[in-house]
Amino acid sequence: MRVVWFKRDLRLADHAPLVEAYGAEDDVLCLYIDEPERANQPDVSALHLAWDLANARSLARSINELGGTVQLVTGEPTEVLSAIHQKCPITCLYSHQETGLMWSWERDKRVQRWCDVNGIVWHQCPSNGVVRALLNRDRWNTLRNRRMVMPVLEAPGSLPAHSSLDSVDSVS
Repeated sequence: MRVVWFKRDLRLADHAPLVEAYGAEDDVLCLYIDEPERANQPDVSALHLAWDLANARSLARSINELGGTVQLVTGEPTEVLSAIHQKCPITCLYSHQETGLMWSWERDKRVQRWCDVNGIVWHQCPSNGVVRALLNRDRWNTLRNRRMVMPVLEAPGSLPAHSSLDSVDSVS
């Protein structure tokens, strides 16, 4: 099964991870994780959290209307992914490459370790001009410009339902 992890980019249009995941024949589960760790960050207020949840629920309605399967859950990402993986083995994880504060970088490193231990390939699609792991800045402008002129991806017209998992909203 392939999982599309919607982190901060809560839309269907121009969403490379979604397009890539649905490009194969495997079942796909769309996932939004309400992370308690994020609520404790200095740059996050209750307004931010309410806004994110409202948008996640709007996204979930759109995914359901297109026939897809989406789960909105609260928890630490590796624990959430482990619980899903026990029910239905994950082969690939898709998300945007997030640019944020140190806590999100540390979270992503934990998720990468979890993926490595479980034999899961994590595809992280860039969503901005930040280019990770450059040895120097010599080629940054070329790489950034190449990203900025990529065509906008259309929102899918339909999404196949997962064969054995249901849509869930357990976020309170």
